[in-house]
Amino acid sequence: MIVLGIGSSIEPREEYLRRAIDLLSKNKEITVKKISKVYKTLAWGGVAQNYFLNICVSITFSGEADTLLDIIQDIENHLGRVRDKHWGDRTIDIDILFFNNSTINNDRLIVPHPYILQRNFVLAPLIDVCGDISFEGRKLSDWLSDISDSIEICGNVL
Repeated sequence: MIVLGIGSSIEPREEYLRRAIDLLSKNKEITVKKISKVYKTLAWGGVAQNYFLNICVSITFSGEADTLLDIIQDIENHLGRVRDKHWGDRTIDIDILFFNNSTINNDRLIVPHPYILQRNFVLAPLIDVCGDISFEGRKLSDWLSDISDSIEICGNVL
């Protein structure tokens, strides 16, 4: 199972989410399998000023993780992503949360994503696409219940 986390904090947020999914779908090596509901949250990390809309998407991909990273960074660039402030506001952010059962830790990529358990905007949509699976010895819903930040369901992106 490959799962991507996708977020946007610059208007038009929902349109950026839709366009990211569309661009993923147009890649012949990627099949979008399932898309979560859209979740609205406050920014995480103390830098971004705007609220975020976030989703998770499960996909299949025929290549390696580094190749997928190149593809999603090209999509981010195509959608106007500017990397001037770490955790700042952005048109689109696409993270590889899981890449099958792989553990990856190199200069470009860490998988599973290191902040999964600290972010309600990852855990809630992750449950939508994966179910309440166990991760790091606990159910995702148990990890989510540990986070006090508010999260709002905003419907579906498509």
